[in-house]
Amino acid sequence: LFDSVEALAGACVDRLLAADPGGPYALCGISFGGVIAFEMARQLSARGRKVAHLIVLDAYMPNTAAMAVFTGDRGGQIEMVGRHLCGQWSL
Repeated sequence: LFDSVEALAGACVDRLLAADPGGPYALCGISFGGVIAFEMARQLSARGRKVAHLIVLDAYMPNTAAMAVFTGDRGGQIEMVGRHLCGQWSL
């Protein structure tokens, strides 16, 4: 088990780099997976690796860097667009 989002993402980054040390990387996540993908991208960038694509869907998590991106009026607009798009999908 992991004590934090950062620790979980760090373990994922370690495994990703072991499998593909060169990059560039494309990361995607939905809901909590989006928070992990965001933190992985942050850690990869901090290690000097290139993240070519980061796709995060419905990943609002209080007190994280991911949530801080969606502050103010822009956050509400992004949430409305996300809800609209999700309403268009059918299983």
